[in-house]
Amino acid sequence: MKPRKGWKVVSLWRDKQKRSCMAFRLITAVVYSVGNRTAPEPGAGPLCVFSEKRFAEDFIKLFYNPKKLRILPCRFLPSNETHVYNDRYVYALHISQLPTGTVLADWVELTEE
Repeated sequence: MKPRKGWKVVSLWRDKQKRSCMAFRLITAVVYSVGNRTAPEPGAGPLCVFSEKRFAEDFIKLFYNPKKLRILPCRFLPSNETHVYNDRYVYALHISQLPTGTVLADWVELTEE
């Protein structure tokens, strides 16, 4: 598959890092940076992005305080996986259980701040 354009919701932390925004805070946040490809840690994956900005906007309105979050453009490699999983916390969620517009990705690269 070829890389595609999408939208990543990140949380801005006090240390200035951009980390994954998870509905379930049990997960160790993945760190993202502009111009660098980020892949899932071993035993976890794939990463989640939104196919359209409007889906990302809907997501943060429903679940979070939008002032602490940013929606950033990204490139990503679509995954063939159908579940998001993390062996450390022993869970798997099917794509149908994730927010509307979610796309699973093998890697994500933020393209702008």
